[in-house]
Amino acid sequence: MAQLANREEDVNQRQLLTQIFRKFSQPIQLRILEKKSELENPKLWDWKRFHAIVDDIISKKELIEEAQITGSNTEANLHSNRNRRKETLRITTFGSSEVKEKTCDIVFVKLKDDQGKLLSFTLFKADVITNYISAPQFRKEDLKFIDQQELQLPNEALVTNPTILLGCDQL
Repeated sequence: MAQLANREEDVNQRQLLTQIFRKFSQPIQLRILEKKSELENPKLWDWKRFHAIVDDIISKKELIEEAQITGSNTEANLHSNRNRRKETLRITTFGSSEVKEKTCDIVFVKLKDDQGKLLSFTLFKADVITNYISAPQFRKEDLKFIDQQELQLPNEALVTNPTILLGCDQL
């Protein structure tokens, strides 16, 4: 990038950084985004900082892989699981009083809001935490309105299983 800039060629640093970022595997991308979110000022995100962060992540990744190969319980090996773990949870599905125990992946996420405030979230991943949802039955007035507006609806009953649940049982 510096060579292109020295030759006075137009360089879109953000676009170039984005293209380079996409070349990395998803775990490395997540670590890069985590480090980027820790910056106090997003304008500090430049090639030099990006390169330093990627270099640091890759060197730690090599240490983690080496520790896993040798089976040693080093700090690097512990570091690899810092943001993830499994935990047995007691889960009640929406619309049911039945409690089930499931082992779920727990993920810790840090994000910055638009004011730069760092927010921490603890999320869990579950296969199904709500029952199937059927499309509601329409009243005669609803069907008349739909017909007047010439709207097309499927004839068969729509049954779906939600994949993302954000604190509500009616999606």
